[in-house]
Amino acid sequence: WLGTVSVDYRPAGQTSPFVFGTFESSLEKQIAERYSVGAGVKRTFVRSERSEASLSLAALDERTVPLPAARGRATRRLTRWSVRVRARHAFDDRLRVSHVTFWQPSVRAASRFLVRSTTEAEYALSDRAAVTLSFLDNYDSEAVARGARTNNDGQLLFGVSARW
Repeated sequence: WLGTVSVDYRPAGQTSPFVFGTFESSLEKQIAERYSVGAGVKRTFVRSERSEASLSLAALDERTVPLPAARGRATRRLTRWSVRVRARHAFDDRLRVSHVTFWQPSVRAASRFLVRSTTEAEYALSDRAAVTLSFLDNYDSEAVARGARTNNDGQLLFGVSARW
């Protein structure tokens, strides 16, 4: 599970402060619960009818509770930086692509980090229907230490969407 809530003070502005909160739970990464809250600023470099590109920098406070089977690992609190790069582009009226990557290193040790990356493509079949292809990749540098099989997990998703 992964859920995020954010509030952007000036979402259409070139520079905008924001606050956010995240909740995560992952069997693969041996995480029972991971909560984080933070604040930062977003800078938009490109904004047009077809394209957008932005960079965000934030500080966040995180609390991770491992699953009971996570080899005796204790609940941890960690302060992280959060850098987000986002780009979106519509090639025409039918094809749209977007990419978002978060890099979240520990403030004290950059070798302890999270990376979340999402790339999506949507192709409109008509005004009301589209097919989507999404690639989600997550890397947690400490997942193996909690008992996970690997630090990395990814998903390739195919979908169909409808508008009315």
